[in-house]
Amino acid sequence: MKHSFTLLVLLGCLLNVQAQKYDNTWLWGIYPQNQNNTQYPFHGNAYGVFDNDTFISNAKFRGMTFSEANNSISDPNDGKLLFYTNGFCVRDTNSQIIENGDSLGYCPTWHTENGVFGSRIIWDLITLPSPEKDSVYKLIYLRFDDLITSTSSMCYADLLHTSNSLKLTSKDFKFTTANPSDGGLAACKHGNGRDWWVIFIEQNSNCFYKYLLTPDTFMFHSIQCIGRPIDEADICNNAFSPDGYK
Repeated sequence: MKHSFTLLVLLGCLLNVQAQKYDNTWLWGIYPQNQNNTQYPFHGNAYGVFDNDTFISNAKFRGMTFSEANNSISDPNDGKLLFYTNGFCVRDTNSQIIENGDSLGYCPTWHTENGVFGSRIIWDLITLPSPEKDSVYKLIYLRFDDLITSTSSMCYADLLHTSNSLKLTSKDFKFTTANPSDGGLAACKHGNGRDWWVIFIEQNSNCFYKYLLTPDTFMFHSIQCIGRPIDEADICNNAFSPDGYK
C-alpha cells in the first residue's frame, strides 16, 4: 500500500508574485495516440488557463502524454504558454521539441515509456526561473539510474529562452550525492526575494535534504531527519504553506 506524507518546513517566505504569470497555464492528459483520439477517446491533452479570477479548461492535441509527471511554464508577463515537459521531453508552445529537448532524464525506462507515458515519477518535476537570470530556467527532476538497485539521481537542466528560440544548454546534471525517494520534491522562494529553497527526501530514510538555488549554483544547506522513515511503498509529498512560512 502506498502512503502519502506532507512535511511542513520552516524555511522562508513567498513573495507576492501576482504580477508574474509563470503558472498561468496547466497541462495534463494521457494516451494522445492521434488527433482524433480514436484508440483512447476519453483521454487527451487537456489544459487549463488561469485568467484573473476565472479558470478556463479545454483540450488540444500536443503529441505528448502526461502520466504522473507534468510541468509547464508560461510567459511571466502575458501568461501565454512557453514550454512544457513530461520529464522525458521538452516542447514549445507550438508542440515542437525544443533544441536539445529530447532524451531528458535518460534512464533504463526511457525507450519503453517516452512515447506512452512520459516519466512515471509523481511530484518530482519542477521548473524554476533562475535567480537573476531572466532568460534562464532550471528544470529539476528525479531520474532513475538502476531499476534493480532502486538508485536514482536528483538532476537539473538549464533552459535558455531568447526572443525567438528555446533550447536546453545542459541536462542530466546531478547536484547531490543523495539517493532521492519517489515524490517529495518541492520548492519555495527564499525570503531574500532572489534564491529558491529546494527540498527532497532520501530514499528509505526520514531525512530531508535542503538546498538553495542561487544565481551560481545549487548550494547544500542542511539535512533534517524527522518522523518515521519513508520506504519504497510510500509516496512523500512535501508542501509549503501559501505564505511560505512553514
